[in-house]
Amino acid sequence: MDDTPMPEPLRRAIHQLVSEAVANCQEVLRYTEEDRAQVAGLMGEKLSYEMLRAPVNRMRHQRGQQQAERAQRPEEDPQKLFTEAVLHGLRARLCDDVDSLDSYLPPHVAELARKVASVLEEPQPATA
Repeated sequence: MDDTPMPEPLRRAIHQLVSEAVANCQEVLRYTEEDRAQVAGLMGEKLSYEMLRAPVNRMRHQRGQQQAERAQRPEEDPQKLFTEAVLHGLRARLCDDVDSLDSYLPPHVAELARKVASVLEEPQPATA
Protein backbone atom coordinates (compact mmCIF):
# COMPACT_ATOMS: atom_id res chain seq x y z
CA MET A 1 0.00 0.00 0.00
CA ASP A 2 1.21 3.45 -0.85
CA ASP A 3 2.02 5.83 2.06
CA THR A 4 1.28 9.03 0.15
CA PRO A 5 -1.10 11.33 2.02
CA MET A 6 -4.63 11.89 0.74
CA PRO A 7 -5.07 15.25 -0.97
CA GLU A 8 -6.68 17.73 1.43
CA PRO A 9 -9.74 18.59 -0.75
CA LEU A 10 -10.52 14.87 -1.13
CA ARG A 11 -10.08 14.27 2.62
CA ARG A 12 -12.48 17.16 3.43
CA ALA A 13 -15.06 15.92 0.89
CA ILE A 14 -14.95 12.38 2.34
CA HIS A 15 -15.17 13.74 5.87
CA GLN A 16 -18.25 15.80 4.89
CA LEU A 17 -19.94 12.79 3.25
CA VAL A 18 -19.25 10.55 6.26
CA SER A 19 -20.56 13.25 8.65
CA GLU A 20 -23.78 13.57 6.65
CA ALA A 21 -24.21 9.79 6.54
CA VAL A 22 -23.76 9.54 10.32
CA ALA A 23 -26.27 12.36 10.90
CA ASN A 24 -28.82 10.64 8.63
CA CYS A 25 -28.32 7.32 10.41
CA GLN A 26 -28.81 9.00 13.78
CA GLU A 27 -32.09 10.50 12.59
CA VAL A 28 -33.29 7.14 11.29
CA LEU A 29 -32.37 5.54 14.61
CA ARG A 30 -34.28 8.23 16.50
CA TYR A 31 -37.48 7.49 14.57
CA THR A 32 -36.88 3.76 14.78
CA GLU A 33 -36.56 3.93 18.57
CA GLU A 34 -39.86 5.77 18.83
CA ASP A 35 -41.58 3.16 16.65
CA ARG A 36 -39.86 0.40 18.59
CA ALA A 37 -41.21 1.85 21.82
CA GLN A 38 -44.79 1.74 20.53
CA VAL A 39 -44.38 -1.78 19.14
CA ALA A 40 -42.90 -2.90 22.46
CA GLY A 41 -45.98 -1.52 24.21
CA LEU A 42 -48.26 -3.36 21.80
CA MET A 43 -46.35 -6.59 22.38
CA GLY A 44 -46.34 -6.19 26.17
CA GLU A 45 -42.56 -5.95 26.27
CA LYS A 46 -40.61 -3.74 28.65
CA LEU A 47 -38.38 -0.92 27.42
CA SER A 48 -34.69 -0.79 28.13
CA TYR A 49 -33.44 1.84 30.54
CA GLU A 50 -31.87 3.72 27.65
CA MET A 51 -35.19 3.94 25.78
CA LEU A 52 -37.14 4.87 28.92
CA ARG A 53 -34.99 7.94 29.43
CA ALA A 54 -36.64 9.72 26.49
CA PRO A 55 -40.11 11.02 27.39
CA VAL A 56 -41.37 10.47 23.84
CA ASN A 57 -40.45 6.78 24.10
CA ARG A 58 -42.32 6.41 27.39
CA MET A 59 -45.35 8.11 25.83
CA ARG A 60 -45.27 5.90 22.73
CA HIS A 61 -44.79 2.78 24.85
CA GLN A 62 -47.81 3.72 26.95
CA ARG A 63 -49.84 4.43 23.79
CA GLY A 64 -48.90 0.99 22.48
CA GLN A 65 -50.01 -0.62 25.76
CA GLN A 66 -53.34 1.20 25.59
CA GLN A 67 -53.89 0.09 21.99
CA ALA A 68 -53.19 -3.50 22.99
CA GLU A 69 -55.64 -3.27 25.89
CA ARG A 70 -58.37 -1.82 23.65
CA ALA A 71 -57.77 -4.61 21.15
CA GLN A 72 -58.36 -7.12 23.95
CA ARG A 73 -61.75 -5.55 24.73
CA PRO A 74 -63.34 -4.67 21.36
CA GLU A 75 -66.80 -4.74 22.93
CA GLU A 76 -65.98 -1.49 24.70
CA ASP A 77 -65.39 0.42 21.48
CA PRO A 78 -68.65 2.27 20.70
CA GLN A 79 -67.92 2.44 16.97
CA LYS A 80 -67.38 -1.30 16.74
CA LEU A 81 -70.52 -1.97 18.77
CA PHE A 82 -72.57 0.31 16.54
CA THR A 83 -71.14 -1.25 13.36
CA GLU A 84 -71.85 -4.75 14.65
CA ALA A 85 -75.41 -3.77 15.63
CA VAL A 86 -76.08 -2.18 12.24
CA LEU A 87 -74.88 -5.27 10.40
CA HIS A 88 -76.93 -7.64 12.57
CA GLY A 89 -79.98 -5.38 12.40
CA LEU A 90 -79.76 -5.19 8.62
CA ARG A 91 -79.34 -8.95 8.30
CA ALA A 92 -82.25 -9.56 10.69
CA ARG A 93 -84.50 -7.20 8.70
CA LEU A 94 -83.53 -8.72 5.36
CA CYS A 95 -84.16 -12.25 6.68
CA ASP A 96 -87.26 -11.13 8.56
CA ASP A 97 -85.77 -12.67 11.70
CA VAL A 98 -85.55 -9.82 14.23
CA ASP A 99 -86.73 -12.05 17.07
CA SER A 100 -83.60 -14.23 16.89
CA LEU A 101 -81.24 -11.37 17.72
CA ASP A 102 -81.49 -12.09 21.45
CA SER A 103 -80.40 -15.69 20.96
CA TYR A 104 -76.87 -14.96 19.75
CA LEU A 105 -75.99 -11.34 20.60
CA PRO A 106 -75.14 -9.71 23.91
CA PRO A 107 -78.20 -7.84 25.24
CA HIS A 108 -76.89 -4.33 24.57
CA VAL A 109 -75.93 -5.19 20.97
CA ALA A 110 -79.23 -6.99 20.36
CA GLU A 111 -81.17 -3.97 21.62
CA LEU A 112 -79.30 -1.64 19.28
CA ALA A 113 -79.68 -4.10 16.39
CA ARG A 114 -83.47 -4.20 17.01
CA LYS A 115 -83.57 -0.40 16.84
CA VAL A 116 -81.68 -0.49 13.55
CA ALA A 117 -84.03 -3.16 12.18
CA SER A 118 -87.09 -1.15 13.26
CA VAL A 119 -86.05 1.88 11.23
CA LEU A 120 -85.47 -0.33 8.23
CA GLU A 121 -89.14 -1.12 7.85
CA GLU A 122 -90.17 -1.47 4.24
CA PRO A 123 -91.60 1.82 3.06
CA GLN A 124 -95.25 1.86 2.09
CA PRO A 125 -96.20 3.45 -1.21
CA ALA A 126 -97.58 6.92 -0.82
CA THR A 127 -101.26 7.33 -1.61
CA ALA A 128 -102.29 10.33 -3.64
